[in-house]
Amino acid sequence: MGSVRESKTNNFAFCWCVLPFSNIKKVWITSGGLKTTIQDLSRFIIAYLNKGELNGNRILQENTIDMMLEIQNETSGICLIWRASLGGWFGHTGGMDGAATITEIHPKSKTGLVIFCNKHSNAVYQGHDIYGLVKQKVNEFIK
Repeated sequence: MGSVRESKTNNFAFCWCVLPFSNIKKVWITSGGLKTTIQDLSRFIIAYLNKGELNGNRILQENTIDMMLEIQNETSGICLIWRASLGGWFGHTGGMDGAATITEIHPKSKTGLVIFCNKHSNAVYQGHDIYGLVKQKVNEFIK
C-alpha cells in the first residue's frame, strides 16, 4: 500500500499518497502535453495567486494573469485556460487512462486546490465524492 506524505510551503499545505501502479498496461503522453508533480503545480498556483510572483521573483506578468482569468464565454464561464464557477473559483480538469486531476484557484482568498489521482475516475471531478470532501475542507479554511 502507499504512504501518505504532507508538506507545507508558504501557507500552502498539501498531502499526497503514493500508490503502486499494478494494472496499467499502456503508457500515454500526458493530456495536453503537461507533465508535472503536485509540488511543481502547487508552486505555479502560488505564483498565480500572487499575480505572477513566486518567492519574490516574477515568473508571469500581472496582466497575463488577468487575461487568463478574463471570461471569454459568459454562457460557459470559459476563460483562456480556466473555467469560472460559483463563488469566485476558477478551475481546470484533466485526465487519461490511469490518471485524473483537478486544479482550482480562488484568487480573492489566495487559495488553491489540487487533486491528483492515479486512477481515471470521476470521483475527483465536480459533483463527486473526493472532490466534494476536499472542496468542503477548503471552503472551511477560507471562511
